[in-house]
Amino acid sequence: MKLHFREICPPALVMMTSVAGVLMLLTATGSPVLAAVKSGGPATRPGESSPAARATKVSYEGVRLEKDVTYLEAGRKEKLDLYLPANRAAERGPAVVIIHGGGWVGGDKAANREQNIGTNLARRGYVCASINYRLATKGHPVWPTNLQDCKSAVQFLRVRAEAYGVDPDHIGVIGGSAGGHLAAMVGLVGPDAGLEPTAPYPGVSSRVQAVLFMYGISNLLTRQQTGEDGTPVPGRLADGSSVTMLGATRQEKPELWKLASPV
Repeated sequence: MKLHFREICPPALVMMTSVAGVLMLLTATGSPVLAAVKSGGPATRPGESSPAARATKVSYEGVRLEKDVTYLEAGRKEKLDLYLPANRAAERGPAVVIIHGGGWVGGDKAANREQNIGTNLARRGYVCASINYRLATKGHPVWPTNLQDCKSAVQFLRVRAEAYGVDPDHIGVIGGSAGGHLAAMVGLVGPDAGLEPTAPYPGVSSRVQAVLFMYGISNLLTRQQTGEDGTPVPGRLADGSSVTMLGATRQEKPELWKLASPV
C-alpha cells in the first residue's frame, strides 16, 4: 500500500522554507515527516571508494569529501559522494541522502546545489550522501530502478552506520525538481508497494524519518504546462520527460503514472 501525505504526516503536509528547518526534525522526532519548500578499475563492494577516489579525497573547511563511493550492485556505474563532518562527534548523528534534479534524464551528484547542500549540512554535523542514480534515455525507461537506487542509498547508510557515525533511526532525504519527486517517493512508498530494491542490501529498511521536497512533481497525471509567468495553464497537460522515464504515455498506462506519483 502506498502512503499519502496525510498518512505520513497528519493532519497535513508540513511547509518549510529552509533546509535546516526540516532537517532539525531528524534529531527531534522518530516519526516520518515530509516537508515541501516553496518556490573503471578494480571492482569495489558497496561502501568502498574506488582506488582513484581513495587517492583524491577532498577536504573543505570542516568537511571531508569521499568521492565516487560504490553503493549499488556490481556492474553499476552510478556512485555517491559522501560529505562527512571533519570532526566526527562521539555520538552517532543524522544522515541525509541528496537526490539531484534533471528531469530524470540528466543532472549529477556533484552539481553546485548538491555540493552546497552537502558541505553546509556536513559542517553542522550531518553525514550526507549525494547520489547518482540511473537516468532515462529515449527508448530506455528507468522506472522503478531510479527510485530503487534512491532507496538503496538509504539502505547503504544503515549498513555503514557504524563506519560513518550515522544514527540509523534518523535518516532523511532531500531533492529538487525530479530529485524532489524521487525524494517524496522514498518517503511515501513502503514495502507493500513492491518497489523495494532486491539488491545489494536485502532485508535492510529503506524507511526515512524526514523528506525535504523542493519544487518537485506530486501528481504526474495532472501535471500542467505553465505560462511565461510560471503559472499553470488550465487544460494543457504537460508530459515533460515523464514519458521517457516511464516508457509510456498517460493514456497508454494511466495506472503506471499514478503508481509513480507521490499522491
